[in-house]
Amino acid sequence: MANPRAENVVEAIRQSDYADLFREVFGANSLDETEKAFDYFAQAVAAYERTEEFHPFDSKYDYYLQGKVALNEQELKGLEIFNNDAKGKCAACHPSEAAADGKPPLFTDFTYDNLGVPKNPENPFYYLAKDLNPAGTVYVDLGLGGFLNNEEEYGKFRVPTLRNVGRTAPYMHNGVFKT
Repeated sequence: MANPRAENVVEAIRQSDYADLFREVFGANSLDETEKAFDYFAQAVAAYERTEEFHPFDSKYDYYLQGKVALNEQELKGLEIFNNDAKGKCAACHPSEAAADGKPPLFTDFTYDNLGVPKNPENPFYYLAKDLNPAGTVYVDLGLGGFLNNEEEYGKFRVPTLRNVGRTAPYMHNGVFKT
């Protein structure tokens, strides 16, 4: 999210309009220590992600799976391509069927894949100070492979959910695609 350090995130919270609310929830001194404040921030994000507002499962597709609405001809054709192993192959990584227990699909299989995504020349990380990014614009994000120090995993990134994809631009792990 273009925040190079936890300190940047916590400072943004300290300067925000909701800093008082943060202190009300986590305590008067909750923003005093960066590490603790960042942990509280993570707890707040996790709590929000568990709410109905974050994932209400109320898309037209969810209603389609529940038998409440029909998809039009174009939508059905798109779904066929999405699920077809010989065409779109999208569902191979973004499963579109409800789970066995009836829960709506999350449109991710939580795996890591290398799609050969191009570099994003607008990525602010490339232009950080040398102490934060010594490689500058020639930096290559090795993804999972860099984290694991395993060449076989280079370039792999977690398969994201496609839920609310129309609202989450830019796309890919580095934001290279605007639409």
